[in-house]
Amino acid sequence: KQWYQRRVRDSMKLMLHDARSGGYTKDLLFAVDESCLNSLQRAAWYGFDTKVPLLLDEASREGFLKEYIFHLAAEKDEVPNSTALHLASKADSDTKGRCQSIVSALLKEAEDGGFSKDLLLMKNHQNWTALHVAVEFTSTEIVDMLLDVAEKGGFLKEMLLVGAENEYDNTAFDLALVGHDNKRIVRMLEKAAKLSGTHDYYLSQRTFWETRGTSLDNWLDSDYDSDF
Repeated sequence: KQWYQRRVRDSMKLMLHDARSGGYTKDLLFAVDESCLNSLQRAAWYGFDTKVPLLLDEASREGFLKEYIFHLAAEKDEVPNSTALHLASKADSDTKGRCQSIVSALLKEAEDGGFSKDLLLMKNHQNWTALHVAVEFTSTEIVDMLLDVAEKGGFLKEMLLVGAENEYDNTAFDLALVGHDNKRIVRMLEKAAKLSGTHDYYLSQRTFWETRGTSLDNWLDSDYDSDF
């Protein structure tokens, strides 16, 4: 497997070198496949973590890194209008560790480039941020990473309240409160709510869903620490 991965990386390096020499790097990296995903989005969707650093380095070298990271997938079935960060945040059991690596790489580039806030507040076609996606698909470690970057960047409150401005949209709180096996994520979001000054809103949403038959008491541990 390692031998195969080395061959793939070597082949990619050769293709990227040829594209650079021929002046068509941007065309190559933005070209879409049959699912309308460009190279970075495809790597994020399938958890190809070893390819992402090569792609990001090349985009940075050629001067279109931010445009590349912010590019939205075209309208296509499962992944319409989503960035690579949205796609990587939808980690499943097979790609979990690899997607965490991809999200980490994307967040580092965003922090270094000074565009973390813009990226983490960016919405896909569902009006979901990457946090919404990570919560919906129970990507606990990715939720933690996104919350940490938002807290350090000073926009945690804004990220948590995305969706609150429209009664037909959901916040990350809503998705966590009605989700399955989201015990850890609910705790993480409640802690973030306290840190960001949105705890009253969180409690109101919790009451809203509980009055509609979604009770958390049956799966929150009895030793739940309200100061978590």
